[in-house]
Amino acid sequence: MSGWFLDASGVANIDVLVDGAVAGQASYGDARTDVQKAFPEFNNGNAGFHFALDTTKFSDGQHIVAIRETGTNGHVTTLPGSTVMIANVKGFVDNPVSGTTLNGTKNVSGWFLDASGVANIDVLVDGTVAGQASYGDARPDVQKAFPVFNNGNAGFHFTLDTTKFNVGQHTVTIRETGTNGHVTTLPGCTVTFKQQGTVFLDPGHGGSDPGAMAGGYKEKDLNLAVAKKVQSLLVNRGYTVYMSRTDDTFVPLLDRSQMANDLHADIFVSIHTNALGTGETSANGIESYFYQNDPADPPKINAGMATNPDRIAKSVKLANIIQEKMVAYSGANDRGTVGEDFSVLRESAMPATLTEIGFINNSSERQKLITDSYQNTLAKAIADGIDTYFAIY
Repeated sequence: MSGWFLDASGVANIDVLVDGAVAGQASYGDARTDVQKAFPEFNNGNAGFHFALDTTKFSDGQHIVAIRETGTNGHVTTLPGSTVMIANVKGFVDNPVSGTTLNGTKNVSGWFLDASGVANIDVLVDGTVAGQASYGDARPDVQKAFPVFNNGNAGFHFTLDTTKFNVGQHTVTIRETGTNGHVTTLPGCTVTFKQQGTVFLDPGHGGSDPGAMAGGYKEKDLNLAVAKKVQSLLVNRGYTVYMSRTDDTFVPLLDRSQMANDLHADIFVSIHTNALGTGETSANGIESYFYQNDPADPPKINAGMATNPDRIAKSVKLANIIQEKMVAYSGANDRGTVGEDFSVLRESAMPATLTEIGFINNSSERQKLITDSYQNTLAKAIADGIDTYFAIY
């Protein structure tokens, strides 16, 4: 800040005021030949003053800056104040976005610039601190947009566990405290927390029922291996997961659906490996099924929900989503989705799908199915498909 003052009695001191309060005293005596030329009668060529105003000591926003001079005779002169805008802090929330639905653990991220330095960033849910974000993520885009701050590591992130909160609408707010103690709160994001659902996984066959066999491998083992991988992924994402079997055990078909019904699972996913008749080894690819009513085969334990329109519609959606993910992730042949009167699809009271992850009697496909890496790919596709389904419902 700079200017000039002439006082016939002499200048005793010059105060710099911000919003009426003294911020400090300016240094007086800077050479100002232009002022001397304009007002020679004062005979003062050193009428200039300067002051370094640390704007980080003030909150961002509009302020009034004024200059007050006291003469050696005690008289006080105050110049008209100037309205200025202080903007030392800038920030933005990238995630979450208002209006979205969150479940499980979700990433909260964004960026903050503070000329005084960032001391800490709090993440608040409904006004209560949920935790402190980590600051210092590389954000070259922010540095490019605001080079004056000279900070390429202005990003922050925080893992928010939504399962700690009630289902429903919540407000997520970011609050930054600068090293100067000033607090800046960004506008809150209104989001909906929806807890992860309950998933019932059904590894087909088991025990005395090996399922399809080829090349020395049994379907029941492949089904269980992939199902366990799906279970692990889903549990880590916050889902409650039940399985019709966790080892090489035989479980009757009706018992599988009854278990899911008794547990009030949200969805039922049965995992199988495909095969065609003896001698047919060229068929390959992935296919999925949803329930299609057969009047000649009425439900035995699920008469109330078997043909429920909402259940059927959601079953179709579930089957389509998982099918799309599996084909996209694996690159396998897409054999599509189709309706069938399979027992587990008919007797399960919730949306249900049965997926065939590949053909065990196709030698090239079998060689992929038995590998840990391909099973991981299929499992992630199924888990991500379930995520997508629950994001909708």
